[in-house]
Amino acid sequence: LLVSGPSGVGKSSLIRAGLLPRLIRPFLFPGIAGCRWGFVELDDRDPIQALADTLAAPGMLGPALEAFGLDVDRLTRLLTSEPGVAADQVLAALARVADDPASSSDGSDGRLQLALIVDPLDRLFTEERRGAPRTRAFFEALSLLAARDGVWVIASLRSDYLFHLADMPD
Repeated sequence: LLVSGPSGVGKSSLIRAGLLPRLIRPFLFPGIAGCRWGFVELDDRDPIQALADTLAAPGMLGPALEAFGLDVDRLTRLLTSEPGVAADQVLAALARVADDPASSSDGSDGRLQLALIVDPLDRLFTEERRGAPRTRAFFEALSLLAARDGVWVIASLRSDYLFHLADMPD
């Protein structure tokens, strides 16, 4: 899901105050018992590192990924070198969390969904970051994650940056 509009129109407010409260309500969406969500903070860090930090956080998929031998550094390398394999590992970790009796969702009633929120995406379209290989790798990884059933990618982007998306991988 891409939320786009002019600067200051309330894209972040819509995501944080409108959409997020709905994501955390169980069974609001058919077949979805619960949702693990996290914000991918795109500050001055490497965007792949930011994605790995979010995914491997303790409240997200950290313990399940570690059970597969993926700490933050290994996940960062895997997202860069083999993003399709990384996306599959993320889904496997999500399934492991859903099967955990301590998990808040009951897999028999519905599945556990993962929501990655990138708000704002604008920071990747600055002059120095727009064509960077790590930016392209980030978009490739996000695309592969979004293509998996069980993962939602939600992002906001200023409408005057929309044309830059044509230069990014799917």
